[in-house]
Amino acid sequence: MSYVYSGYAPISARLVEHATVKQGWGPIDEALKLLPGPVVDETNADARPRSGSRDAPAVCLVVFIGGVTFTEISALRFIERKSNGKVRFLIATTKIINGHSLVRTLVENVDSGAVGQLWDPK
Repeated sequence: MSYVYSGYAPISARLVEHATVKQGWGPIDEALKLLPGPVVDETNADARPRSGSRDAPAVCLVVFIGGVTFTEISALRFIERKSNGKVRFLIATTKIINGHSLVRTLVENVDSGAVGQLWDPK
């Protein structure tokens, strides 16, 4: 995936990839301990497959609070294709962010004086 993004991949996509395709947090467990908040790894042991759904892909709901970029959506689509139909991602977000919306937000903050309130060079 990183070759598409000049050697980098969105951290959100890497986390989803480890949780779904690679089946667990094992290789990145130490890195997760550096993030604030608890790490929760739950599996529904009572989940039973519906009749005739053995070949149905697992569905993973990925929620982005605060917004998601098109790059992150593209990375999730790439992981989905790479899984050969074993996993499907359902993406929910509060906003889709692109270059125009990011710059517009920055300009609005400068015009309203919010930047001066956040950073005072004195």
